[in-house]
Amino acid sequence: MDEDICGHYYPRAMIEYLNRIIDQELNDKSIQPSWGPFIKAIKAHEGLSLKDLSSIIMVDKSLSTRTVRTLIENGYVENRSEVDRKYNLYLTEKGKDLSIRMESAFNKAWAELFSDLNDDEKTVLRIISKKIYNRIKGGDVLSS
Repeated sequence: MDEDICGHYYPRAMIEYLNRIIDQELNDKSIQPSWGPFIKAIKAHEGLSLKDLSSIIMVDKSLSTRTVRTLIENGYVENRSEVDRKYNLYLTEKGKDLSIRMESAFNKAWAELFSDLNDDEKTVLRIISKKIYNRIKGGDVLSS
């Protein structure tokens, strides 16, 4: 396949690879690797709203709503807001345990994914990834 065409599939292939490794590490089909960013953001910003969660992990609010609803139903997250349709999100003890398991699984997956890179290549990758993230987070790409 043409290198230019293949390049468009690399990010998706990386995500699928990471999810496969994380799935194996968690060894629990009831847990979705895609919950990881939600769990991590809620742990880092206890009490955050659904809108803030969506902004932090850069997904639309409807996806956050569905995922948070699932996390609440499974006992990993609780909404401590006293107002309907408002969210103040916190991890439960079960969620904190999952957070630790997911962090370990993510670390192993990333280490395995980048195992063929030397230290200089890893440094360059971090720099490039941060620049790409800042570009996306800044909205310049999305607004054009």
